Amino acid sequence: MIKLEVLEEVCKGLEEMMKKYKRNQIPGDKDRYDATKQAHAALRKVILTTTIKGDIQSISPIQNGKKYGWAVIDNDSNLKNYSA
Repeated sequence: MIKLEVLEEVCKGLEEMMKKYKRNQIPGDKDRYDATKQAHAALRKVILTTTIKGDIQSISPIQNGKKYGWAVIDNDSNLKNYSA
């Protein structure tokens, strides 16, 4: 069971990563920033859904082409993909 508080902590961590990559100090930071931004936007959707439906069983990062997001299994064992 993953609680809403854990998801919010992950969201804060992604925000810190976005601040770091936004400086663009190392080659490839722009790509990492874009991926982190997409994952952050998708996680906000997961948090909204969790607020409405309740806790989730598991969450995993996914990549579909150039899109990044999260695969979520809810309490009813349904799989849902979230992306930006």
